[in-house]
Amino acid sequence: MAGMKWGPSDWARLGDVIRKSRERQGYSRKRLSEMSGVSEKSIQLIEEGRVPTRWPKSVDALVGALDWHPGTEKRVLDGLDLDGPFFDNSSTPAGGAGREGDVVVAAPDYRLLDSREIELVQSGHLAQDIFMRQAKRYRKLQGISLEDLAKRLAGKEPVLENEDIRRLENGTRLLRMAEAKAIAFALGTTVDWLLGSGFSHDAPEEMKWPPNDEELQAEAKAVERRLGEIGMQVNAAAGQFAQAMEREEMARQQTTMARAMLQQATSQQREMERHYQYLIGRIDSIRAAKGDELIMQLHPVYEGDEEGDYEKPPPRPAHTPSSSYKAGAQYPGSKA
Repeated sequence: MAGMKWGPSDWARLGDVIRKSRERQGYSRKRLSEMSGVSEKSIQLIEEGRVPTRWPKSVDALVGALDWHPGTEKRVLDGLDLDGPFFDNSSTPAGGAGREGDVVVAAPDYRLLDSREIELVQSGHLAQDIFMRQAKRYRKLQGISLEDLAKRLAGKEPVLENEDIRRLENGTRLLRMAEAKAIAFALGTTVDWLLGSGFSHDAPEEMKWPPNDEELQAEAKAVERRLGEIGMQVNAAAGQFAQAMEREEMARQQTTMARAMLQQATSQQREMERHYQYLIGRIDSIRAAKGDELIMQLHPVYEGDEEGDYEKPPPRPAHTPSSSYKAGAQYPGSKA
């Protein structure tokens, strides 16, 4: 392929990473299609590792929708290990301070996940709800309003406005990992610290309190949204299962009909060939009685065959010219 240096195994690796990234962020193919403008069929082909003839623009659209760092897709194609630099956290602030001495720690690239954060994403939605609860508490403890937090996040990726943060905190909008990293950094801490602050010895006492009714209501709303999304996935899966069952039943019926037709056709073929043998035998008997030379020698073809043997068509009767059949010989099944 002109201009393409990657082979099938490379595209298979990229497709697998894209699929895992989509699933970690809780997106269905339909949802990712809506976000990226790439058709569900194209997403399926990419995730299955289909090898393109030229660089697919759909890959650029997908990795953009998944908030990948620019160029990461080509690094994966080049053989990037999932546990290697792709999840490098060297620029992520340590601890909960956001500073190291008097030096401000550089802002992290929110589109890269470290190994700890990957573990948190895979732990399920519970971790996301805990993060938002603790982030809201930490914001209020520092006296940071929603407007102030939105200003700290202004002009950065991912884009989070005042209304977005409010919806994240009340559970009416689901959290993405890249957004969690951005919020944590804006609060001067890390995702890891916020998630563990309920049990950390260096966290304020208010961060260790059990959730109140307002916080539980926000988590309940988040779960309600997830239930709606998973309900749609269940319905879609149930529809696909029903269609597959219908196709399976139709195929079973077609198999049964084809078997019956094969049995019937095979039976008719055998009956006709037996009749043909009988006619040839009568002809040869008459010739033998006259003393004429036999012109055909017929070998029976069905001796020892089982009636139920219909898996392959029976051989055609073998007719070979012969002068060895002596006059007066009796053909099996014929009359003198």
